[in-house]
Amino acid sequence: TMSSKLYDLAFKADFSAVSKRIQTNPNEARFINDNNWTTLHILAWKKAPLLLLKAVYESYPSALQVRSKRGETPLDLARDNGAVQEVLVFLANSEKSQLR
Repeated sequence: TMSSKLYDLAFKADFSAVSKRIQTNPNEARFINDNNWTTLHILAWKKAPLLLLKAVYESYPSALQVRSKRGETPLDLARDNGAVQEVLVFLANSEKSQLR
């Protein structure tokens, strides 16, 4: 299957490498895997820090609207996996502003 280096680093939860990679290859944030997960889904699931989520979000804001094959958005994954409040607030507010 196709992949992206950014996605793979996110999957390994190598947050410092993700932070560097998003600066040099922001287009990789658009990658969507076979289960319809984006890098933002992975970072939400892995409880990545807010700054990293923001950087990836800014490279591909539409990721917030992408639903996995099970129907989950990045916000759903963050909520279900006990992400910190500031992450949930950021994702929820960003999602709301897109739907306006």
